[in-house]
Amino acid sequence: MNLSGIATEIRLKIFSELLVLSEPINFVADYSPPSPPLFRQRRDGLYLAILRPARAILHEAHVRNLQLIRDTCTSIQTLELLIPPERYNYALSYSLIAIEALDLLNTRLKSILSLKETIVHFQVYPEGDVSDDLIKKMNNYGWAVKVIKLLKRVWISWDNRVEFDNEEDCNAYNKEQFRREEERREEEEKELWLDEYYRRRCDPY
Repeated sequence: MNLSGIATEIRLKIFSELLVLSEPINFVADYSPPSPPLFRQRRDGLYLAILRPARAILHEAHVRNLQLIRDTCTSIQTLELLIPPERYNYALSYSLIAIEALDLLNTRLKSILSLKETIVHFQVYPEGDVSDDLIKKMNNYGWAVKVIKLLKRVWISWDNRVEFDNEEDCNAYNKEQFRREEERREEEEKELWLDEYYRRRCDPY
């Protein structure tokens, strides 16, 4: 079915749910949610990752983020990049890989002709720091680099309800919550099965 063939009021509802955001758009370079339904539980509306059928598609999509910005934000002048601690340690801790990645990023940014300023925000914990060589290289590209010192490192549970000061306790909490959720689902399935069983006994036809 062609989208334009849908009734106007329904089409506008779809647009308002999926395509219109009042807050800034965050582009996350990641593979895919480990469990999309967990994301859906945190939202009132739909979560687009659930509609994408393959992990490969999500992986390919983040590579095109800058192309998407270039093609749709044709008048963009300032681009701010936020690198949280876990991303810095994962992607930029190996110098050779980091240099190649930054060179590629710089090439892609140059293709955005309207772009005048690039600002990179590094979030680091008190015990961490950003490599001086890395900052120097970014400055050589003409990027502004800002280091944001976080107060302390915290781990947040999957349901966003509890903060922990260590990863071990956070993982233990998550594991227990997943176990309880699984028990709840099994109990619901059991009740549904019993309801259906007794219904058929009372009315086999």
